[in-house]
Amino acid sequence: MRHFLPCCLYTIGVYFKQGLKNCHESNQEFLDIGGNRAVRYRLTGTMDGLNIVYWHVTLETEDHYHQILLWSLKSKFSKNKADFDSVIQSFEET
Repeated sequence: MRHFLPCCLYTIGVYFKQGLKNCHESNQEFLDIGGNRAVRYRLTGTMDGLNIVYWHVTLETEDHYHQILLWSLKSKFSKNKADFDSVIQSFEET
């Protein structure tokens, strides 16, 4: 496959932004997860009166795209960030 992610990221970003009020998107961050290329970005905003943070990762293996989606209340994001990193780095294709 190895076309890398732009179309997939655009589609997913549009979908999530529609559900968030006062949505802000971080710059894309390129990662290596188990030897696979990945892109991570963060969306912050309000949904149903709650301030939330989404961390979205799309990664590309030899034959597939995979998504990892994590979310937290904004007030707890700093506390959860290390656990989120651990979840992302634990990805294994089966």
